[in-house]
Amino acid sequence: MRTQLILDVGGVIVTNFSTTYWVEINQLYKTPFNTIKELIKNEVREALWTGYMSEQEFWEWLNTHCKAAIEPNTARGLLRKHLELLPSVNYISEWSQSADIHLLSNHRHEWIFDLLEPIVNVNEKVDHCANQKVDHPGKMKTTAMWLIFS
Repeated sequence: MRTQLILDVGGVIVTNFSTTYWVEINQLYKTPFNTIKELIKNEVREALWTGYMSEQEFWEWLNTHCKAAIEPNTARGLLRKHLELLPSVNYISEWSQSADIHLLSNHRHEWIFDLLEPIVNVNEKVDHCANQKVDHPGKMKTTAMWLIFS
């Protein structure tokens, strides 16, 4: 049986959101970034990451709570500007010679899939299972999973 290597995307393959992202969000929405982070954490984070709130609903919610009228594409572009591949991505092709690589993320697949395409292209075969409901005790959780074969 082939070795299975499971990697979390956030913080392992792709950067997490940096302070500079939140500073730019502050400038865009004219709301202190700590306020925005707390609002997201307390009111919508779980719904957003678990798929109960769509990405479009999230941008609408953010505009409402920050009393702004920012186009979702503008906010999405800012978000993507701050997500980058980490150095570990350079080893995936090598690792895939010895193991099946599974990339897991509870982040919105709309925000990270474009970044992961170079990994997919290197390995050519991918089983993309974004937005599959996975049963967890007491709740359903949406995760994105990519199984990469060598």
